Amino acid sequence: MARQRGDVFCLVGDGSYLMLNSELYSSVRLGHKLIVILCDNGGFAVIERLQLGHGAESFATMLEGEPTVDWAAHARSLGCRSEIASDLDALAAAIERARRAGRTTVIVIRTAPHVWTSGGAFWEVGVPDESDRAETRAAREALLVGKQHQRVGW
Repeated sequence: MARQRGDVFCLVGDGSYLMLNSELYSSVRLGHKLIVILCDNGGFAVIERLQLGHGAESFATMLEGEPTVDWAAHARSLGCRSEIASDLDALAAAIERARRAGRTTVIVIRTAPHVWTSGGAFWEVGVPDESDRAETRAAREALLVGKQHQRVGW
């Protein structure tokens, strides 16, 4: 609402979309256009990766099985334009159509939930001090090593 010129883009995963989608209805009702790229990665894939990478078992964060959500149809039910992009070329074309549209558009693209680019940044996440799981004990050791290299202050 504060940006009076240009396009406002949002990049969101399907799990977050489930928690935040009511704002799309508001954007359509109030005429504040958004271009939303919805990455359908089968659930809360980032959280799943974080859990598994820190020695925990999955907490059922992936949206597998029934029921499935038709993300494009859901966005349309909120008054948005929507379309599904099958690949990156289709995504680029969909973005251009969204830029020309007069209201909020949700573009859905399927992504690979278990394929990640390398990062290298240390993310301090709590890991139990003690556990029966070897994966959790290893994650705890990695946490302690990472903390030794943290920069404190600026």
